[in-house]
Amino acid sequence: MDRTLPGRPADSEGLEDGHSHYREIAFAGSSTGFLCRWTHRVGGGAQRVIPDNHADFIVSSTGRSWLVGPATTVDLPALSPGTVLHGARIHTAALRSVTGVAGSELRDTAMAVDDLLPGRVARALVGSLGAGEFDELTAHSLWPCLTVDPRVEKAVELLTAATTTVDTVADRVALTPRHLRRLVEQETGLTPKTLQVVGRLQRAVRLARRAPDATLSMVAVTVGYADQAHLSRDTRRMTGLTPGSLLG
Repeated sequence: MDRTLPGRPADSEGLEDGHSHYREIAFAGSSTGFLCRWTHRVGGGAQRVIPDNHADFIVSSTGRSWLVGPATTVDLPALSPGTVLHGARIHTAALRSVTGVAGSELRDTAMAVDDLLPGRVARALVGSLGAGEFDELTAHSLWPCLTVDPRVEKAVELLTAATTTVDTVADRVALTPRHLRRLVEQETGLTPKTLQVVGRLQRAVRLARRAPDATLSMVAVTVGYADQAHLSRDTRRMTGLTPGSLLG
């Protein structure tokens, strides 16, 4: 499967510069299996999609529809200016529940919606997303029996929100570390370690946006990096950019 397919511009949230436009509508809670609906109108220049621990269903104005699985590295999709993408971001802990496929099989992949979901669900999802009408009520109607494992949901919250060890998280959710690793990867498509690494990078991005005058060393220490060099290594590996270019 081809990760060069268009994905969501994870590093351009809220962008509106006269050329590109990205907006999202958040859903309340995780019971639907989705976090939000978003729309991106593509402007000029290169698109850069960085890992964010999520998967997305995407419908394009070009007529294509697909699921982009959770990523572990940067993607640089080629998108024509003026293309409009409508997306639904899946809750990290709900990937297997929503798709019916082990999360590990969807990591760093893209798959046509018709090849992944039952026909009725695929048609309704694509139709509502393309019309900008996908909402929590629609999600409930398409996945009426969806359940998210509360242990995985809690583990994802702990792993992505703060610096903590896998053993500590396992203890908090009453699992052995080995069972936690297996269950988290099955449900989310990512290992606990990857969730931690990506979560820390995303915290750095959010902090840099909130506090544009913060130094890189301050950002690094605040979000849990050992030092600025550690931030630099992770940023280059996952985004292909220096921290200054990504966070500046």
